[in-house]
Amino acid sequence: MMRRLLLVTVVASLAVLGAASSVGADNHCGPPGGAGLAPLPDFEAGEVAFVGRGWGHGIGMNQHGAQGAALDGCRASQILETYFPGTRVQPRELTDTVRVSLAPDGPGGTLLDELEVRADGGDVTWHDRGDASLEVVQPAGTSWTLEAENGELALVPHDEFDDFPDDNDGHDDDGNDDDGNDDDGNGEDENGDDGDERIELQGAVDGNVGGTVELPHKPGGGGVDRSPGDGAEGLSYRGGTLHARADENGDDLRVRHDVGLETYMEGIREVPDGWHAQAIRAQVVAARSYVEASISPEDDNGWAYDVYDSVASQVYRGHTSAEEAPNWVAQVQASEGEVVVDQDSGQVVQAFYSSSSGGQTSLPSLQGWGGDQPWFSSFDDSRWEQIAGNPYDRWGTTLTLDELSDRLSAYASGNAGIEDVGPVVDLEVEPTEEYRGRVGPEGVTVRGAHGTETMSGAQLRSALGVNVLRSSWFDARVDLACEAPEDVEFEHVQRVRGADRVATAVEVSHDFDRADDVIVASARDFPDALAGGALAASHEGPLLLTEPDHLPGEVATRLEELDAERVLLLGGTRAVADEVEETIDEAVETVERVSGADRFATASMIAGEVDEQPDEVLLARGQAADPRAAWPDALAAGALLATDDEPAPLLLTRQDDLPEATLAALEELAPARVTLLGGEAAISGDVAAQVEALGVEVDRLSGEDRWGTSATVAEEALERGAPGDGYVVASGEDFPDALAAGPLASERGDPLLLVPHCDLGPATAVSDVIESQEGGAAAVVGGSVAVSDLTVWQLDELLDEVGVPEE
Repeated sequence: MMRRLLLVTVVASLAVLGAASSVGADNHCGPPGGAGLAPLPDFEAGEVAFVGRGWGHGIGMNQHGAQGAALDGCRASQILETYFPGTRVQPRELTDTVRVSLAPDGPGGTLLDELEVRADGGDVTWHDRGDASLEVVQPAGTSWTLEAENGELALVPHDEFDDFPDDNDGHDDDGNDDDGNDDDGNGEDENGDDGDERIELQGAVDGNVGGTVELPHKPGGGGVDRSPGDGAEGLSYRGGTLHARADENGDDLRVRHDVGLETYMEGIREVPDGWHAQAIRAQVVAARSYVEASISPEDDNGWAYDVYDSVASQVYRGHTSAEEAPNWVAQVQASEGEVVVDQDSGQVVQAFYSSSSGGQTSLPSLQGWGGDQPWFSSFDDSRWEQIAGNPYDRWGTTLTLDELSDRLSAYASGNAGIEDVGPVVDLEVEPTEEYRGRVGPEGVTVRGAHGTETMSGAQLRSALGVNVLRSSWFDARVDLACEAPEDVEFEHVQRVRGADRVATAVEVSHDFDRADDVIVASARDFPDALAGGALAASHEGPLLLTEPDHLPGEVATRLEELDAERVLLLGGTRAVADEVEETIDEAVETVERVSGADRFATASMIAGEVDEQPDEVLLARGQAADPRAAWPDALAAGALLATDDEPAPLLLTRQDDLPEATLAALEELAPARVTLLGGEAAISGDVAAQVEALGVEVDRLSGEDRWGTSATVAEEALERGAPGDGYVVASGEDFPDALAAGPLASERGDPLLLVPHCDLGPATAVSDVIESQEGGAAAVVGGSVAVSDLTVWQLDELLDEVGVPEE
């Protein structure tokens, strides 16, 4: 399969868009620029707000600029030679056939599980690539379905298709009764065929189109859904050959239309058909140049393609578009063979274009696409845009922080060079003069609970969606309302923090002068480490964090300072690599890896290390559809480490099913009591019943949300004898700092409280715990990225109101 990096960014579809008159004198063509840029619009209200200019990458021809130029009297050749300097428009002998990928309709696009093909105006002759002797003719006026299953294809002939979609009203709208029913008991449909005879194929098929074919369930290019049901007619294609094969998964179809280049050109839909004739002609020649330059010699066993049918290349809607856009077709025919050619090399230019430049065209290098070609130039075309009355000259949009976080996380999962920073707490954008006001290769800084990542404006646009960030010429504002009053000093709260999560855990460990045993867990993934707090408390040592693939230098140094004799390494080699274990082994006498087949088995093994015969075992959810919901209740258990009781082992469960490893551990540990952490949304009644069936007492500590559960567990710790004159506080929105905070709570004898990042307000249950005591001080684990200054200030004010006990 051929795939072009440059095609991943929107090349430009205008599926909307208002008509324009065909005024303009051919004897005058004014300059493209000079109108200046209007100020960006004001930010809209919202957690994350963006404002920007233009729509698309801005490289090459500005479609709205071309319309403005035409209205100003410019000919198509003048427009093209302005947007592609050093070129000329001339006729050439071009490629006969274009291979157009219909499904998927772009990188990561939609596959089809089946394809209905309606032969309209001529037969379709199908050839099986696996059996050259098999030729099947689909008669004109019939509808057949192409299906894929287990890597094999089948054609399923159906009745003649209705002229009207079935409206399920009981009436035969066109008289052919093609409802698939055996109406008279003869084994056939009323129209005489037997409906569903399958023609098995050997894996791939070619269909030569005698007239046109309609694909009624194929979404249209540019995301226009042309499926029936809303009165739409589907997309139709004229002539050429349909190729279909099973996708790699065996149950979906990849579909390609091989069609003559000029027929393909008639089916492109990139600008409104009411635009000026010279603007349409400029678009026609640019599109023809683009596809000619995209033709690839690759074959891929007959399955390579040249372009997608969507905005990933350019929008191709086949015969449907040709019928709907007579002005476009007229310009295709009038300009047959014309392309944009580099004057020096004579090569056909891959003429990029986009909806709107925003008033200043861009370059491939400004989008992070690599080197620039001489026919691309960054220049002011604000005047032409203004003449066109471009509705996309400026724009604004908003997202919530959760939407921003989720989209960035999804983007990171598919892009190895981008780190998932977790819940986003801030985003900074630096448009630069060097990039003509656009956001350059390292112009975006995203700070999240897991770390900080820099990326280009084009990458952020891909991450958030090209219809959210319409271009890489934008600015952003994050309104978190998380700032404390200026010049405030905290009297009752002290931060324990480092430069990042690893360094913060090292800082926490300074409460320990030395430790024979130290726990080390992954800083990037929580499952194997959730039960580590009780393990560290039982061994009277700290919990340190490591990168999965290497041991940070500050951790190695801290192990030496603690004079540690043994390190208990939590998790398998996927969580913490062998290289980390080998480095630790050079610093201490013994390294023991505590690891099971999964997180539940690992927690079970850790439980045995904590206490082989405990009176109590804690049980928390350790897995959820949303990973961010899988750990808070487990880490809230750190509050119980503040008591003088022996640390209780922590086991993990699914929400509605007790894992076998957990059940086996409960049977072996045989505690008198099991305390469930979290409500039934975290641990169901069915799981509680499974535990009760073991003959043990079952208690539950829970609240309305994670803050409520944290407060309830802290209250339980106070009832069990925790002093209540101090607190250890950590973020309840990310796990690393809370992992290290549990052993700190044990060492200091101060209950652990989990709080929101930005604002203490939602955690009323946590505030109630503090207010119920006589006073106290708090150690907040982590920097402002984890727990904001506003939250710390609110804690400080709350402790001040309660009063700090005299020593």
